[in-house]
Amino acid sequence: MSLGREDFDSDHEYLVCCMAREIYANRKKRAMVPSGKYTWAKWFDKKFGLDYEAYIHELSNRARERSA
Repeated sequence: MSLGREDFDSDHEYLVCCMAREIYANRKKRAMVPSGKYTWAKWFDKKFGLDYEAYIHELSNRARERSA
């Protein structure tokens, strides 16, 4: 089961989740940002100040707990 808007306390948290999902879904097609300077995962780290891989892991655990 996936997480929806109702599972987040703020719009910002939901936006971060949506960006993480987008990056994960397209990780093979678009590895680099349009400027070619860094990967989308690195962009996520810089933009939101969160480690992308750790955040994806946290989302997975949260979704798993919700569906249990």
